[in-house]
Amino acid sequence: MRTIAVAVALAMACNPGSDAGYERCPGGECVCAAGFANCDGIVDNACESDLGTSNEHCGACGQSCANGRCDAGVCSCEPSFGDCDLDLGNGCETSLAQDARHCGSCDHDCQGGACGGGVCQPVAVTPTLSDPRDLSLGGGYAIWIQADGVHALALAGGAPQLLAMDAGAACTSYHQGRIYYLVPGAVRSVAPGEQPITVATASGAGAARPCLVARGDHVYWIDINAELREAPVSGGGSSLVAQQVHALAADEQHYYWGQLDTVFQALHDGSPAAPIAFEAAAQLATHFGDIYWLASAGAIRKRTADPGPTDTVVETLSSMPSALAIDGSGIYAVLPNEGTIVRYRHQDGGMEVLASSPARSIALDDQYLYWISDTALLRVAK
Repeated sequence: MRTIAVAVALAMACNPGSDAGYERCPGGECVCAAGFANCDGIVDNACESDLGTSNEHCGACGQSCANGRCDAGVCSCEPSFGDCDLDLGNGCETSLAQDARHCGSCDHDCQGGACGGGVCQPVAVTPTLSDPRDLSLGGGYAIWIQADGVHALALAGGAPQLLAMDAGAACTSYHQGRIYYLVPGAVRSVAPGEQPITVATASGAGAARPCLVARGDHVYWIDINAELREAPVSGGGSSLVAQQVHALAADEQHYYWGQLDTVFQALHDGSPAAPIAFEAAAQLATHFGDIYWLASAGAIRKRTADPGPTDTVVETLSSMPSALAIDGSGIYAVLPNEGTIVRYRHQDGGMEVLASSPARSIALDDQYLYWISDTALLRVAK
């Protein structure tokens, strides 16, 4: 008797010509038209749900499109929400504006920082510092200079420590377990828990940043006279490489420098240098065999380390940056006029502001962007 009653009720609710979405099939049994469904199970209203537009039943009964819009049975999330758990039953459940595990986009984790307005917020990783500068990373440490010498912080946790009491120190570079830096009269190196040693004599640090890098078996630096010099990391005399140098970078195979209106490249083995671009380069940065430089009008140019195609413009910045860093996701730049640190993404060329903060220098690891402000070391999840 119940089966007959249900069939009769459906047939009554499915009266031909009543509502779209109802369809009478042969034999008098009422079934829903394509795109409609009886999602509430109530026979009196039959096929009440439009699966093409219902936010409660988007595409199928029970598939929520909360915080989104259902269009043709497909749920599109509002800009500040995302379906980060991929569960069709709860729609766009995640607030991308506030969720620190999904900040701005699904799976963008702020790594312990807060999420505000879809942007990971900076975290100070040191107490107040006195005039810090010249940041570098390596060996699980953040390394920087203060007036009294070379300081470091273990990124795994702990308090900052003074590694070398060397007044007038400048520029740091981590290489093979040691930290290299310049002082008036010398290039020195130190390892945590050891005393500093002198690597080579030097006239002091030039104005370029970075002004010192250690790679391969050599340390390279730009001195106070704008001369590029090199010495073995094991110690010994230095030799002159080039004069009127204003930019320096190195990777595991090559080192590079900007000299007047030319960018040069050389191997660490002492092979003759070769020009790779004929224009002034204000800054240089490397990433996995590619060399990037800041050309005129804010253009960032790129070329592979080995001889090959002509260099190409990969980005044009809105203003001249004071520092650059490169990783697989993009080009990071400090824009002092705007007071921001931005990333220009390799994938789509889009620009995003990572921090609104003054920055003297920046450095990258796999998870974070680090920078030195006037008073602290800070970081934000990339």
